[in-house]
Amino acid sequence: MDDDLVRTVATAAATAIIRAIGTGAWEAIRDRWSRVLGRGVPDEEAVVAGELDESADAIASAEPADRARQAAELEAEWRGTLRTRLRSDPELLAAVRELVDTHQPSDRSEVGTISQTAKVRGGVSIQSGRDTTITWPR
Repeated sequence: MDDDLVRTVATAAATAIIRAIGTGAWEAIRDRWSRVLGRGVPDEEAVVAGELDESADAIASAEPADRARQAAELEAEWRGTLRTRLRSDPELLAAVRELVDTHQPSDRSEVGTISQTAKVRGGVSIQSGRDTTITWPR
């Protein structure tokens, strides 16, 4: 089996899984991954769903400052787990590759622009998101 292909698919799948955590589509995405990785065996699907939920819970329960680090660690763990599974099962490799191709992780820049306005009397208001540009009135 082509190790570069396995590594590429495992990386793309792990990225897709971790990026989906916390989104409105998480449950549907978790269920799709559970079906694929559980290979249609209900008990295996339940195990995978539990593992995915553990990852989601770990990210959600992390302190805000630690979430990115926690997500990166979990993505690395999923990458390793998926590489091991994909190396041993060529059919699973094809199924995971198809799922990755069908459901590419969205670029977070696609979220759009959010504008905030504040009326402050006698002080300064700074409202911030992930990317912040501050301009002062002239």
